[in-house]
Amino acid sequence: MMFLLLFIFSNLDLQSPIPSVIGSLLHVLSLSAGNPTFIISCVVLALIAFKTRAPNQRLFILYMQFALILGLSFVLKSTVKYITEVPRPFTHQLVEQQLIDTPAQFYQLSEQQKNELINTASEQVPRYRIANWDGEKNYSFPSGHTIFVATCVVFWGGLFLREKRYLLSAVVLTWATGVAFSRYWLGMHWPVDILMSIFCAILLMLLVPDVEYED
Repeated sequence: MMFLLLFIFSNLDLQSPIPSVIGSLLHVLSLSAGNPTFIISCVVLALIAFKTRAPNQRLFILYMQFALILGLSFVLKSTVKYITEVPRPFTHQLVEQQLIDTPAQFYQLSEQQKNELINTASEQVPRYRIANWDGEKNYSFPSGHTIFVATCVVFWGGLFLREKRYLLSAVVLTWATGVAFSRYWLGMHWPVDILMSIFCAILLMLLVPDVEYED
């Protein structure tokens, strides 16, 4: 689904206007997987799993497995960002507006200078994008939001699918796709950031042991 969406919207213009309804939706989707709001999403998914009336031992194992994956994803994301130092897409937009000379220059500025720069760019960029640019000024690769939601799809969506709760599985998949796409649309990540994050989530799932339990 993400391959198709990224292909369709491959020529994204960050200065292009965004209808209010769409902008609000994308902002909320992005927020639902951000820090610290992602905790609410985790609690909702955990409560849904609790409603399955599964044995307590099974639920405990599921929660511990998911917590382990989240911890690993945070370490992986932070480490790769630190090593690669890939500028976010919106820094290239700042270059196009001739506010800075190179994307790398943005990361050499003080926090106050970054804020002032983004505020200047707001004259030509929709406020929904600016709100996200102002909130996250670190590096781009990979997408922490996408790793989180992709993990939710593989872990919780897969669980619901195995239990034949197809509607819940579809809801998790749709939400995750919306979050990942919002990160691209808002100018926070490159397509490769998102696709690699999905791959990383799958890899992390393979590393987490599938502990046996008794019903």
